[in-house]
Amino acid sequence: MTTSKIVDRAKSMSAADFITFKRWAAYNLDPENYAHPNSPTKESDTRLFGSTLDGNTSFDNVMRGWASGTWNPAAVIDTDWTDFVTQTGFTQEHTLSASGGTEQMNAYASFGYLSNDGTQKGQWYKRYTGKVSANITPVKWFEIQASINATWSEQDYGMSTLGASSTTGRPNAIYDMSKSIFNHAVPYDADGNRVINPG
Repeated sequence: MTTSKIVDRAKSMSAADFITFKRWAAYNLDPENYAHPNSPTKESDTRLFGSTLDGNTSFDNVMRGWASGTWNPAAVIDTDWTDFVTQTGFTQEHTLSASGGTEQMNAYASFGYLSNDGTQKGQWYKRYTGKVSANITPVKWFEIQASINATWSEQDYGMSTLGASSTTGRPNAIYDMSKSIFNHAVPYDADGNRVINPG
């Protein structure tokens, strides 16, 4: 058995880092209406983050940072969305074989099974293989050899048809989709209900 994990070489910004990044973008675009990111204000953040499509759960999370009256980025929930769609991949392979015969005839048969659970949830691959071979020598000057190989496999790539690429029309891997959700978005609202469009 072998295991595998996704190694992410392009980590997402934390929720606090993204909030600061968005403050800088707003301030550079319109310094008259947005506070300088080095001295943020609750009013400026309300203008910047107050318009969301997820029932204001993202905005409520940003406001957690203002609960004490001054900005505390550690109070904001940081959601790593890739944790929801990844898993440790397991691969196992088994082969059962048998052979035997006499001077005039010998045979070999094998059956193999491979199972792979991918590193993304819903991603898997299964393969079944079979082989039968025979070698017959009825007389010294005549030999017959025969073999049959068969393979059957099925696979789920762990793709989502939601938000398919507009350029290729192909479905997206759920890992790529999870990377596109902002870390200050939260999966559940205050009542514990799942947020349908986080962020």
